[in-house]
Amino acid sequence: MLNFILDKICLFFKTLIYFYSIVMLKNSTMKSLSNPLKAFFLLLSLSFVFSACDPCANMICDNGTCSEGSCLCDEGYFKNGSNCIAVNIKYVGIGTATASQMVEDNLGNISNLPDVEITLIASTTDTYSFTLLRFNGQIKNDIVFSVSTTDDNVLSTLNNPLTTSAGNTYNVSGNKVGTQVTLTISEPGGDTYTLNYAA
Repeated sequence: MLNFILDKICLFFKTLIYFYSIVMLKNSTMKSLSNPLKAFFLLLSLSFVFSACDPCANMICDNGTCSEGSCLCDEGYFKNGSNCIAVNIKYVGIGTATASQMVEDNLGNISNLPDVEITLIASTTDTYSFTLLRFNGQIKNDIVFSVSTTDDNVLSTLNNPLTTSAGNTYNVSGNKVGTQVTLTISEPGGDTYTLNYAA
């Protein structure tokens, strides 16, 4: 609503300056138009009105484009206040979290394990990718997750199965509801781990 009102005010001033310019040109000779004070006032008025009426004039849209005073985020980014932030940040949060964990063996027996501190890193080159470092406390056992490009509340399963640098193979999936994230990590033919944390 405020943008609508500002647009109407700008339109009014643009019209006023336009008619002022026409009247000034009709009532002036080239000699009087060359008066530096009149020329300065006319240019100042025009530049002020047109820059003040551009709602994007002072907007900086990192990872997005300004349209009518609002940032429209590029692909792979979401709007957070007036900023465009990479989608993977929704899953990484501040980079560390305390996760509850549950394991289900291949016979269907479920056990709750102690909470665990996890470290997550958002990719700086792929806004849909993030990494869970040292899964199960193993060095080089880093698991890369991919956020779905069609629904950023779901993790993609297209890269399954994946093998870590430690040589372990997993199928991964997961989702996000609000700030709550669930990561599911399955060993083919083995245990399935479920981690839940707030990002």
